[in-house]
Amino acid sequence: MMYGFIYPISNWFLLNLNKLNLVELFKWVANLFNKNKSDDIKIAAYKHYGTDVFIILKWILLFVLWKYKITGSFTTFFVWYLIVANLYTYFYHHIWKDTALKTDDFLIARIKRRFQNLMLALAYSVCSFGYLIQVPYSSDFNWGGKPIIFSHALSFSFSNSLAANYVVVQPLTEDGNLICNLELLITFVFVTLIVSRSIPQTNSNK
Repeated sequence: MMYGFIYPISNWFLLNLNKLNLVELFKWVANLFNKNKSDDIKIAAYKHYGTDVFIILKWILLFVLWKYKITGSFTTFFVWYLIVANLYTYFYHHIWKDTALKTDDFLIARIKRRFQNLMLALAYSVCSFGYLIQVPYSSDFNWGGKPIIFSHALSFSFSNSLAANYVVVQPLTEDGNLICNLELLITFVFVTLIVSRSIPQTNSNK
């Protein structure tokens, strides 16, 4: 193989991993309502609707889990899944997928949507870690004698994503430190590796 053996393995893995991405199910269901499946523009439009519905629902789910402090093994696992899928989705569709690498014919609206989705993905990652820090992993953090409340958890998550110090909350255990490092790593991937490809140049005026 002219590209060695690591790239084909990586490509195969990433392509098949997409089958486990829940947002693809929403895209597929949305496209069922498309009566003209020969029109690529309509197919893309329905898939965008499916993506938007998924984004709204996962935000609602996070809000409910956080507001009512719902926790449990499955709930915690699912939030971790959403965090990883959130990063993978942006990486796959905006970095790895073939169509993402051909940006010459991108419309301005598509570029703006990509930037919008990047901001939403970053915000969702920060809020998801805030939920994890306050609810299922609250005992892994030192709250400095302060109440374990939403504002402290969110502020710490936001500060941690920027590698800033938030003195009210600090990691207390190895798990706490691991959570902080994972959030920092995910933010690093978003900001330094993906944002460079999220706003490609275009000659379109549409």
